[in-house]
Amino acid sequence: MSSRRWRSNRSHSSGNAPSGVPATQPSQWRVGDRTVRLHADYSRQPPLTDPDRRDLLLSCGTALHHFRVAARSFGWHAVVHRVPNPAEPQ
Repeated sequence: MSSRRWRSNRSHSSGNAPSGVPATQPSQWRVGDRTVRLHADYSRQPPLTDPDRRDLLLSCGTALHHFRVAARSFGWHAVVHRVPNPAEPQ
């Protein structure tokens, strides 16, 4: 499957999943040729209702789970590395 077609299918399959934080979609996807990276988008954090970022991080985990299920439906095995990147602190 081509990268372009996969990107379109990815956004259709997992990007449409509802966010745990109402209507904020607090994650940002970065798609490379052979990688997909998910980052929390702290600019979308609702400061009054989620001051400790708990809901934001749960929403990112949900998006990651849905992505892995969508990738598996294409026959792919997603390898997940859950580490903060010191080069990209936020």
